[in-house]
Amino acid sequence: VLEYMAAGLIAIATNIGATNEIIRNGENGFLVPPDKPEAIVEKIKLLKENTELQIKIKQNAIETIKTKFSYRENIFKLSNLYKELIEK
Repeated sequence: VLEYMAAGLIAIATNIGATNEIIRNGENGFLVPPDKPEAIVEKIKLLKENTELQIKIKQNAIETIKTKFSYRENIFKLSNLYKELIEK
């Protein structure tokens, strides 16, 4: 999911596990119930008919990755955690 979003693709994923911590439904991707495969078709049709929505979701997905899942930020946080552990 993260790779899709980073590439500017629109993620349509089942709402299980930690996926809902990444995708904000309708904002940076779509979440569908795992027992409703027809929901995927509905989202694809919605996107096919709405270019503005496609652009908005793609931009929001890229922004989510840059701000929430930046590898630099994660390295910084991990480095600080190691420093704290060493100091204790």
